[in-house]
Amino acid sequence: MIAKGDAKGAADVLEAYLDDASEDAGAGLAAFLLGRIAQDQLKDPERAAAAFARTIQIGSPRAVQEEARVRRARALDAMTP
Repeated sequence: MIAKGDAKGAADVLEAYLDDASEDAGAGLAAFLLGRIAQDQLKDPERAAAAFARTIQIGSPRAVQEEARVRRARALDAMTP
């Protein structure tokens, strides 16, 4: 069980799910949520960029594709010295 406010624990659970998930809408949403947690709470742009790339690759949910692209660009920019 993940404690409230445990962003790292939530990210780890999402990543474990994605390791076994097929590329369906559930996996796309999980990847997007992982990216948001990594970017906004963990301040881990590399993990965020990878998660958003997976969201884009999966292609669903469509409602978050544009935001995933923007957030991935920001994460990649944050990785540049």
